[in-house]
Amino acid sequence: MLKHILTATAAISVMAIQVQAVTLFEEDFDKHNVGHGMNGINGWSSVGNPNIAEVLVNNIPGVLNNNFGDGSFRFTPSDGGKHVNSAGIAGGMDPIKEYRLSWTWKNLDDSSSSEFGFGHINSLQGTRLTMEGNFNAAAGHMRLRTMSGGEDGAGWPGDGAVNDYEMVINSNTVAVFRDGVQVAGAPMDAATMAGHNGIYWWIDTSAGRDSGQIDNIVLSDSTPENIQPVTIATGAVDNVVRFEFESQAGFDYTVEGSANLVDWTPISTLHGQGGTETASDPAGSDSDKVYRVVEGQ
Repeated sequence: MLKHILTATAAISVMAIQVQAVTLFEEDFDKHNVGHGMNGINGWSSVGNPNIAEVLVNNIPGVLNNNFGDGSFRFTPSDGGKHVNSAGIAGGMDPIKEYRLSWTWKNLDDSSSSEFGFGHINSLQGTRLTMEGNFNAAAGHMRLRTMSGGEDGAGWPGDGAVNDYEMVINSNTVAVFRDGVQVAGAPMDAATMAGHNGIYWWIDTSAGRDSGQIDNIVLSDSTPENIQPVTIATGAVDNVVRFEFESQAGFDYTVEGSANLVDWTPISTLHGQGGTETASDPAGSDSDKVYRVVEGQ
């Protein structure tokens, strides 16, 4: 996915950073052996004593897509397990980039304390998502937890529900999306972001608990490739902000605006003709905004 990130207050000229998403890590578990633990393949390992629980790789017709990591089963006799993978960021995140971690998660009624997200150099548990089913009579909930101890939550997705999650992190914010809709967010800073050094998955299998099932893990970053000027012209009468960007023929472009870098609102969609495209925000000059153009075929 290609993005032109336009950052400015309305009514002035700005610079556009062309950003190319680079895939750092992928895991669909299809290279793993069904009925075996997930460790030792594609960089996965467990942290703790030799008997720490290990996620089993499973393949059940109709459940997720082919092989998946099954947190409902433990491969070794233990109450829980901490799984880690450097996932291409062993040296830490680059604060000038934006990182996106996506995965598919099926949660069951007795899921409890399952966590998935990023590990951190100062603590195994970095910024991560925690799931709590009805096991603890908590009516089920989901929490975004950060290194500062802050939390932001959302409702339980439903027993047996299969959802696509995405955690987006940059030096200002971290946001979590469920099936394309933002459900949690929190502040972030460059120093904390830089300390994230891998993927972290905690499973809890004690007393009948499980940690759901996970598949289709992808970690990518957005690497600035070049900078080019973009002209913004503000209409003083009709309150319209206009700007231009270069397109590729055959690609669709969605123009989005945000006042906080967390909540993005679609403004318009254009079909690229292979030249300069013009977009506008009818209510743009009322306040400072950040704009981005998302390219997709």
